[in-house]
Amino acid sequence: MPRLSVRRSSTVTTDLLSAALAFGMGFLGGMAVAAVVGNLPGERLKGTVRRLGKEPEPTTGRRAAARIMEVLTEDPAHSDLRVVLVRRNLVELHGWVDNRSSGSRALKLATLTAPAIEITNRIRVRGEDDLVTTAEHPTTA
Repeated sequence: MPRLSVRRSSTVTTDLLSAALAFGMGFLGGMAVAAVVGNLPGERLKGTVRRLGKEPEPTTGRRAAARIMEVLTEDPAHSDLRVVLVRRNLVELHGWVDNRSSGSRALKLATLTAPAIEITNRIRVRGEDDLVTTAEHPTTA
């Protein structure tokens, strides 16, 4: 006579434990992604994703100065600028640029390249910072 076999289905407790485990793992995964990406809109999100594969940000002055110099020399408008390491966590930008926006852009590039380093802007603007006013140097008649 043929035997009748009955398959036992999983119990409600097992199903609830499996669902709770899946929910917990999804929640932890979401938290990990949020910690890396954060609350970033559009372009900032793309920049964060691009930076994930790059080398870590420089934290010492010497590395920061070298990395800032690399970034600035990639742009022809900033290729004449110099980066001077003053002390461990302080660098200065020196040189001349054609306009204020170019100087601001150089400072912003340097700050984004090494956010943990203090950067002093000593960049001069041609046509503005090289002019001598008569009040500073009066002429004798």
